[in-house]
Amino acid sequence: MGSVPRPSACLAPGHGRPSGPFLLRDGTHDGCAVLAPLAAGPALLATAVAPTSSALRELLDEALAHALGA
Repeated sequence: MGSVPRPSACLAPGHGRPSGPFLLRDGTHDGCAVLAPLAAGPALLATAVAPTSSALRELLDEALAHALGA
């Protein structure tokens, strides 16, 4: 998973939106998520893997907060 850029490395200049996929957490025991833009539109796809449903929920909440700019 080391090939996915960090959020600071993939923001489109002047747009504040990601220009490519990026990783939330490095997740070994607590899970991880990847946010990727869909086509050229404003939509993002979140894919997450976690060991428990509560950890998965935390990851998806973190992904949503990041996507909304919170």
